[in-house]
Amino acid sequence: MKKIKSFFCCLFLMSPFLFSACATNTNQQAKALYATNLKKDEKNKHKKNIPPRLIQVIQGPERLRVILYSDVCFQFDGQLTAQCANQLSNTMKTIKRYGDGLIQVVGYTDDIYASQTAEKLSQRQADTVVAFLWSKGIGSQRLRAVGFAAHNSIASNRSVDASAANRRVEITLVR
Repeated sequence: MKKIKSFFCCLFLMSPFLFSACATNTNQQAKALYATNLKKDEKNKHKKNIPPRLIQVIQGPERLRVILYSDVCFQFDGQLTAQCANQLSNTMKTIKRYGDGLIQVVGYTDDIYASQTAEKLSQRQADTVVAFLWSKGIGSQRLRAVGFAAHNSIASNRSVDASAANRRVEITLVR
């Protein structure tokens, strides 16, 4: 009985050291795995050299939608970022191929702004895209800009990622 008590007493006294050793080992393994994955990501990024996706093009037989995500496409002053302008320039052939119909540019925000602020921001971003399209040869009589603020959300505003999807400008062309 004395041996059993001694065993459990030693085990009890040694347990903090054993657990800390296991935790340290696991923590070191996790750090090493993270560093390895980080190095792999860096190598892949340099190999591919693919720019981030700033716009989304959705083509249908009768309708074209181009979505610009506000968080990555617009600077603080409301102007297009250089990367977004470059990607939008690359889609101009597709936009021009859809004919001579009306092009509606609609700006949206999430629900974090007051309604007047959201309307102004969404309108300003839509106007910026219209000015860009006009500078690329689209006639002003075909272009319409509207700011819809937080109306017509495509995701809930409960998380940061979902809210970011609502901050966008959509270019819509109908044949």
